Amino acid sequence: MEWEEFEAVVYDALVESVGTAFRERPDERFYAAALGRIHRKPGGVIALPSLALATEPLAPRTPVNWVYSGTPWMSPDTVKRWQAMLFAEATGGSPRRWETALERYLATLARACKGARHTLRAHRITGRDFVVLLLDDQFRESLIRQVLPVSDIRRLFPELDARPVALTGSSRPTHAERASMWGQDSSS
Repeated sequence: MEWEEFEAVVYDALVESVGTAFRERPDERFYAAALGRIHRKPGGVIALPSLALATEPLAPRTPVNWVYSGTPWMSPDTVKRWQAMLFAEATGGSPRRWETALERYLATLARACKGARHTLRAHRITGRDFVVLLLDDQFRESLIRQVLPVSDIRRLFPELDARPVALTGSSRPTHAERASMWGQDSSS
């Protein structure tokens, strides 16, 4: 799979789709865009994501009502081509091959989101606080950290703030908490 080309295709489609939404609906306020709803079946299909826009502010610890568009954000031919290449990359091998394909896929989408946000802001299509996210329940924290700068993580996801424990006023994790982070039994 041509990962760099795929990243460029996703990036271009994101910038174009968000830009189009801003141009076609100038009276509507958009706060964020997100790629999400990534359907996958271990050992099988890994689907291309859907695009959503948030028309309400993102606030810490407040659920966002993501509005997934019914219209495609990539052309049908583009979707068909990349879906076939992704399927070929992810299947026909070991479970590790599928996992590696998923990891590369998510990392590629994250880079495209990060780049799209930069371009949208640099060209003043969006405001400074506009963010582009990659959403996935299983890898939520990791993907947010890949896509957003620390300042936005602190602003929008303070529970993920990576500042040292001493700065947050929190106590150090207990032995049991450290063990659970590594999947170990705390009694050992």
